[in-house]
Amino acid sequence: MTPIQIILLVLLVPITVFNLLFLTSGRKKSKEGQMRYQKIMTELSYKAVEELGSSKSLQFFPFMSDSGKGCLLCFDRKKDVEALVTYDEVFKMKISDPKSCEIIKDVENDKTLKSIYCEVENLQTGDSIVIPICEKPHRVKGYFGKFLQKDAEDFKQKVLGTKE
Repeated sequence: MTPIQIILLVLLVPITVFNLLFLTSGRKKSKEGQMRYQKIMTELSYKAVEELGSSKSLQFFPFMSDSGKGCLLCFDRKKDVEALVTYDEVFKMKISDPKSCEIIKDVENDKTLKSIYCEVENLQTGDSIVIPICEKPHRVKGYFGKFLQKDAEDFKQKVLGTKE
């Protein structure tokens, strides 16, 4: 073997080992994340069924913040009920009630997205709830920052009923 082949071999072996380790740990983290998401959404759906009752017309729309806090948006069109279910509370209102949903963004230097919250208010009763979408800093134009901003818009459209 020539010296160049030996140098290449010495450089490529650690890179290959690192790639294999990274591949296996990435799959493990992905499975753990899926299991955590399923656990959170299952608990929230049980809580929603407990509050709203079991019905075939019950629809669920799950939302997850970047810090792992889940929110389940539920609709029961037969009973005219809409509910936002979190660990802490269940916020119920009629689908036909006038409501507002405001997206509150905290952006630093037009580059860093510090937080996004959606405040849902029932205009008839004056009750409101704040749902966290983003609680960790992300780049505004980065992939995850754009994803979280789109997720907040989707949440707003679902709550207001403009997106089925």
